[in-house]
Amino acid sequence: MEQRAAQGHIMTHSSPYAPHTNAMPRRLVTIIDDSPTIRKIVEVTCAREGYQVLAFGDGMTALRYLLAMAGGNGHGPAQGPNHSAQPPLTPTVALTWVGPDRATVGAGLVPAHADSPLPCVIFIDLQLPGMDGLQVVKLLRQRPAFARTKLVILSRRAGLVDRLFARLAGADAYLVKPVRTEVLLAQIAMGERV
Repeated sequence: MEQRAAQGHIMTHSSPYAPHTNAMPRRLVTIIDDSPTIRKIVEVTCAREGYQVLAFGDGMTALRYLLAMAGGNGHGPAQGPNHSAQPPLTPTVALTWVGPDRATVGAGLVPAHADSPLPCVIFIDLQLPGMDGLQVVKLLRQRPAFARTKLVILSRRAGLVDRLFARLAGADAYLVKPVRTEVLLAQIAMGERV
């Protein structure tokens, strides 16, 4: 299954690197980076290991989608009659190795459901358009639903001040680009143990 849509729509595709079994995929990993190359590297690396991947090109889109997954307010799954029957549709999301129950074929849109599993690790570029990576980290750390999610900053900057600001914002780790795939997988493994 492969769907590609113009900017502003969700793109879903099955990865050729994902294991071809009926087993459930391993936990969810998210990458928020404006570089299509970095997103693709993380997607392929994770898909080869059987992880499901959400990829976003900007922080605002990622936050909208992630908060919808966490129940809208980030405090956990939404409950009761006030929960909207129509989950928000989020643009520019690439889902790798989604099962048939997780993607909508034909429309090219994948709704964020409050009962969707939250990512075990979120890789966040420091320099994002509109909202920088530190702001994304701060906003996610304010939500109890993401308390156990490992937040990892990715940056081309290797300075001590940038690392300090990332820690103060709530990031669990700071990786300097280019990042080796073994390092990415080690961060995911640590995130799964939380």
